[in-house]
Amino acid sequence: MFLLVVSGCGGSSETATPETTVVPAETQAPTTSGASSGTATPETTVVPAETQAPTTSGATNDLRGLVTHLDVECLDRVLGVSRTDEIVYGGNQPTAAEVTAVSGCPAGESHTEPEFGSDHEAGHDSDASWFDSEPPEDPVSPGDTVEFHGTPWTPSPDDARCLYAAIGEKAFRAIYQGERIPSPSEVEGAQQCLHGGLTLDAVVHPLSEAECPPLDHLEMHRRDYAPRWDQLACHVGNLSRLEIPPFRTSGRFHPVLIVKAPANTCSGALCQSFAGVNPDIWRGDIDSLLHSMEARTWEEYGQSEYDGRDRDLVTAMRFTDEEFPSANASMIPMADFPPYIDELHRLIEYPQSDYWHDRALRVYAIHIIQRKLSGYITWLVNFWPPGQLETPTSNPEEFRSWIDEVFVTQKIHEAKVAELLEVELFTPWPIEIERFVLAQRWAETSSDQDLLGAAQYLLDTVSNGVRPYFDGRIVPHSYVHHERDSQIWRELSYADFEEVTFNLFPECNQQETDEYLQGQLSLIDEIVNRDQLTWSIGEMELGHHRFTGLCGTNLADQADEIHGAMLDKIFEQSVAPVGISVLGNLYSVDHRDVLEERLFFRE
Repeated sequence: MFLLVVSGCGGSSETATPETTVVPAETQAPTTSGASSGTATPETTVVPAETQAPTTSGATNDLRGLVTHLDVECLDRVLGVSRTDEIVYGGNQPTAAEVTAVSGCPAGESHTEPEFGSDHEAGHDSDASWFDSEPPEDPVSPGDTVEFHGTPWTPSPDDARCLYAAIGEKAFRAIYQGERIPSPSEVEGAQQCLHGGLTLDAVVHPLSEAECPPLDHLEMHRRDYAPRWDQLACHVGNLSRLEIPPFRTSGRFHPVLIVKAPANTCSGALCQSFAGVNPDIWRGDIDSLLHSMEARTWEEYGQSEYDGRDRDLVTAMRFTDEEFPSANASMIPMADFPPYIDELHRLIEYPQSDYWHDRALRVYAIHIIQRKLSGYITWLVNFWPPGQLETPTSNPEEFRSWIDEVFVTQKIHEAKVAELLEVELFTPWPIEIERFVLAQRWAETSSDQDLLGAAQYLLDTVSNGVRPYFDGRIVPHSYVHHERDSQIWRELSYADFEEVTFNLFPECNQQETDEYLQGQLSLIDEIVNRDQLTWSIGEMELGHHRFTGLCGTNLADQADEIHGAMLDKIFEQSVAPVGISVLGNLYSVDHRDVLEERLFFRE
């Protein structure tokens, strides 16, 4: 069962997620979060250096290369800490005057950020061979415990920057994650960065010592520790792929009323707010739910800007599991889980570097395993955060090259993880196909045929790339209704797929919802009959701001009627959907009853 989803897909989701404040991708290099990986990742996911991604960080200008190999502490003294971070870690270009000013600094370890897919991160360690092999037939019995008290040591940004300069990013990450012990020279070199009697060999995360850490331990520490793939082996061996039923449902509801202000009046997480609690809707104890969360109040939960928000999403999802026990599918997108920031407290950019992508998958794997062991059909989706959909490309031709050289490689890694975890459904695209193309900087000046060609290339190339590695169901997302000539998207072919999921985002009132559905369902019906598809609805919400904000519709009185009428029309289609996910708010007991009787109890 699903609670919330990143609002990067389809219409405007009302999910409050930590990623909503991320710096827009168009101002950053493709990878600005972390450098070389100290974490073992599958060797087959590394792209040769000659196929590196295009960059927007000015890498063709040699001035930055004259600075990034110099001693960081010296750069700090001459340029200041903030400016040094911008150049060394943020991808900014120094001025000629700055290059002259630091010319007297001695050489140090290079801290330049590797391009995504480069061989800079190819130093794979202990668990790469396990990852690409079969899981153990007789897994280790889960339950290793690590006795430690308090909070494990985690480096502050100043600690991390000092340690990177002293022994290197890759070395520190590998040591902290327990992949290897430090050398005597590394212990000595790191001592200048550690205080209070700490030594480098004493800051290793305690969970790294366990062969098979319990899932609840891993979940509790997912912000400060990502399990190695070899540590997940004992849990993976207990998994099996479930049969997908003829009709599946998932309920993705806020436990309290969450509203979103109009986009032109707010930004990021500030758009989200708590609006009220209606305890009569729920059979469970809503007060007890709050007491089990890390948020101290529902107002705090609604704002989404607090440590522990991701864990509260899962807690609330388990609450709705009990409310809708007939629901059988589960999906929370990968971007709802940490890591959100790197060791220097910079927000992680998309596409993620090899290191951060693999680390995010290892944390996400904890959740997938927990859901599978609870009996739910799982769906692996790496939706990108809003505002980060633009790729470093200037035209459709560059977009195709970027897909070949960067995107497919990352999606192959996801496919291997999805297969390893016996995931049932996998969407290897960051948003609906059409919306990803339309988010590119060149979309407004491209012809319809160029847009359609880019979308078809994205769809087919990614699918062909991941199929050899994943035996479950690959499901693309689509949203066929657009202000810009929606007719071109009806030509997008899905003939090679078994299922496509479409999203429905009506607005205003019952009358306009009926008109909207007539257009949407007509296009969907045409596509699924033409390509002989099954289809599902990935998101079907009544957005508070799209109804109350635009037209003053009282959803507390009308949500049951609007959703009921939508379901009538949906199931009248010549090909009925094989699954429906509902997300957002429940507005009344009647609204709950309509969904429960006509959707969750549907056979």
